Amino acid sequence: MQIWTPESFRCAVRALRLIHHASETSGGRSAARNRARGGDPHSQHLEDLAEDLVCDEPARHERLAADARTLGLIAVVDSDHVHIQAYSRGAHARLRALLDDA
Repeated sequence: MQIWTPESFRCAVRALRLIHHASETSGGRSAARNRARGGDPHSQHLEDLAEDLVCDEPARHERLAADARTLGLIAVVDSDHVHIQAYSRGAHARLRALLDDA
């Protein structure tokens, strides 16, 4: 699993936005904004490692998600957008701890 920095993540997502004619609808969030949106308290949006994108042509959402996964990112196609996120060192450590406890 690749560990991303906010800078490398933003660079990758910018390229995806350009290729797929997509706009960001949500990126980095403060804790207050994340709570107001009903976000997960451990959301990657809080670490600037998640963005929600909308393509000009919604039919491109699946292709956008596939290209994001090719880069090693997590991509989830929702009803009206694509959520893209990366793992940070903190998320990687939490995942490791969960796996060790299993």
